[in-house]
Amino acid sequence: MNKRLDISFPYTSKTEWMALIKAGLKGKPIEDLNVEFEPTHSISPFQHLEDTSPEANAPLGLNDNRILEIGEDLTNLNFSSVNKYALDALTYGANTLRVSTQILESVTSIEQALNGIHLDMIHLDFVPDSDLPIDTALLHYRNYIDSLPDSSNITAEIAMSPNQLEDFIIKHRDIYEALNGQYMTRWVQFHTAISNPISTLTGMFTDLISLMECGHEIGVNAFGSLKIEVEAGEDFLTNIAALRAIHILLANLKRHAQDTDRAPFITGSVLQNVENMDPRLGYIPVTYKAMSLLSGGAQRLYLKISPQNEESNRIVRNINHLLTLESDYNLVSDPAAGSYYIENLTLEIVKSVWDNLI
Repeated sequence: MNKRLDISFPYTSKTEWMALIKAGLKGKPIEDLNVEFEPTHSISPFQHLEDTSPEANAPLGLNDNRILEIGEDLTNLNFSSVNKYALDALTYGANTLRVSTQILESVTSIEQALNGIHLDMIHLDFVPDSDLPIDTALLHYRNYIDSLPDSSNITAEIAMSPNQLEDFIIKHRDIYEALNGQYMTRWVQFHTAISNPISTLTGMFTDLISLMECGHEIGVNAFGSLKIEVEAGEDFLTNIAALRAIHILLANLKRHAQDTDRAPFITGSVLQNVENMDPRLGYIPVTYKAMSLLSGGAQRLYLKISPQNEESNRIVRNINHLLTLESDYNLVSDPAAGSYYIENLTLEIVKSVWDNLI
């Protein structure tokens, strides 16, 4: 005889629920269980349907079946190693690569690093190298693009600071205009780590607003050219709430941005050094941090386990498979929706940051 699995549980009010919790604590203060997510901010872990509001569970604006990019960070490798690890990564499922502008040292070095890679099928993310001027690197990249028989579907991004972009456009507007839009879709990157999310996001969005004003002055849509990289913190739920808060704050700013129909892109990164620990234990944080970033709405994810070798890169690819082929993160628009705790923590971060900005 088959048993029904769709059991309906009776509704329990917040008052009834809290009475049960307090009885179980046997006189211990319930406030001792509050979660401190910033030195001056804490939240009760006991969030109920009655605590939610339309603002808290508003959709993030992510598309269903969103295109999710997961790749490897190869920034510290030389030309030949970049090519080897890149080909391996792409063979086993990566669809984006982060590389240093060091490979843009010359057209020859670009050809060596990207040999055998179908650039029209992947995404390249350049990180500026301190030893190579950005204008030189991008000039070589432009020459390389021009040398290809068909470059119509090639796109890349670069992680400049706002000051670097402003200086580059003033000095090399011709290169900027030749690459912008088709071959280089985003130019500026803000990097933030999720620790003390209210203070760090307040600082980041203050700088972002300044960038928007600066871009308007020099005739550049800085808002649409922006990407935000969020490095995962240690707390799984705070990671999710902080990412969701970034989406909502960006949507608020987008309404005030001029001449743009797209919002900044959100990239998540997980960097884990396992050199002085049991590698098997070191791999676990990479997985749960990656899951938290995707649950919060990261649109692209870079994974890196140091030191980089055959084993660590194989683990990175296995995590990629776990996230996409087994967990189907690319098929869910807002994985954390419906969690009263995360929704209310998200709203607490958003309101606090927005109050600081205005």
